[in-house]
Amino acid sequence: MSEIIGLNRDTLGCPYPETGDFVVRSSVGKAEKEAVSEYYSVKLVTKGSEIYHFRQRRQRLREGELLLLKPGTPFSAVVKEASPAEGLCLYFSSHTVEQTAIALTHSSSELTEQQDGITSTGFPWDESAAVLNPGRLQRSLDTLVFMTDEAIRVSRTSIPDCIMLQVVEDLLRENQVIRQRINRLPQLKPAVRQEIHHRLQLAVALIHRDYALPLTLAQLSTEASLSVFHFSRLFRQMYDCSPCHYLLKVRIEESCQRLISTLLPIGEVALRCGFPDHTSFCRAFRQMTGVTPHQYRISKI
Repeated sequence: MSEIIGLNRDTLGCPYPETGDFVVRSSVGKAEKEAVSEYYSVKLVTKGSEIYHFRQRRQRLREGELLLLKPGTPFSAVVKEASPAEGLCLYFSSHTVEQTAIALTHSSSELTEQQDGITSTGFPWDESAAVLNPGRLQRSLDTLVFMTDEAIRVSRTSIPDCIMLQVVEDLLRENQVIRQRINRLPQLKPAVRQEIHHRLQLAVALIHRDYALPLTLAQLSTEASLSVFHFSRLFRQMYDCSPCHYLLKVRIEESCQRLISTLLPIGEVALRCGFPDHTSFCRAFRQMTGVTPHQYRISKI
């Protein structure tokens, strides 16, 4: 079982138990703390925002965004607003991360035959991917948040290890995808590639956060601190599509979730997902999915 630590306590930066994997459910008012990450750690903000300084960067984490840190990484965390910032701090031992990475990168027969000989050199907990949007991690993270809150509600002090392990596995898979994206960039020094990825991630975070707004290419390039030309070119190289197409995909993905999980009229779903009207939404939805929004909703009942 994975230990749960505290709720509504000063967990900014988070305390550490002696061993094992654990999760901290935090609710922190105005505060500041400096620390060194002792574990492979993940910070997920579920309400409000926190500001982190790490590797000479300043990063504001907003609701739904993740921060990944390796052991030994110095960082500082700040909550400036008086209203509490809420979130989860997840901590994984090196053993957990390495064994999960080995399981993902070797077949079961290899594991049986070479149990002591396989190493995890180069497993993809890539700090160039330090700030993430949950994306495909969303289901496992939602489960983790629900199970943690439910455990706290009934005064349990742990959650099943399998829930934490699923998050580790999904994080490693996502990191591998990101590493592949970074490798699509031109033949530049690793530090330059990581900086480009970091800047593009800022624009991607803006898309995931404000997809319902009429975002422009100029706004996205400004968020990434790049010219429109360089932003568009580098974005296409990394994500294999234009920024505008990526925004459209996010809007369609969000609309799919609303069509399934709510009874909102299709026109209202369109407006909440950034489309100007019912007609343009239905046209874009059909082009991307092959069915109309109504057909999609009916098929999921």
